[in-house]
Amino acid sequence: LPLRPYAQLTTRTGPAEIGLGLSYDRLDVATVDNGGGDGDIEMESWMIYLLAAYPNESRFTPFGELGLATYRNSFDPIASWSENGNREFNLDDSQALYLGAGCDIRVNKGLSANLYLRYVDVDVDGEYVFHLDSRAPKPFTFTLEHIACGVGVKYVF
Repeated sequence: LPLRPYAQLTTRTGPAEIGLGLSYDRLDVATVDNGGGDGDIEMESWMIYLLAAYPNESRFTPFGELGLATYRNSFDPIASWSENGNREFNLDDSQALYLGAGCDIRVNKGLSANLYLRYVDVDVDGEYVFHLDSRAPKPFTFTLEHIACGVGVKYVF
């Protein structure tokens, strides 16, 4: 499902709200080359973030986030590329800072819709292993940039 649940705690400080949040993210990244690709990088993360929002007289509350994503990475190879498991990519887990911004749109007291944009720039380190000869594993890095946009629903208790 394309759901990215989140929970956050905020407090009012003067004209702004500040807070701390936790969100989930999942990415499936296809590798592409002249031969069609090797498989998919699968990434899952719980993301912790700091939040600042500016409530005002209007229905619209803009907000920004600065967070840390810690991705658990794995690789799902295309069967023809892996040669029956003789080729593999062993991926390390990775961390990245990210930025998010959006706007809550108040529907009624306690209930808001929101629009959201998030940018993540993350490196996924790994090693290429070929089991049919004595070559040492070869290290590499996938450099990934990801922009997510979304529409959400928010309820304040």
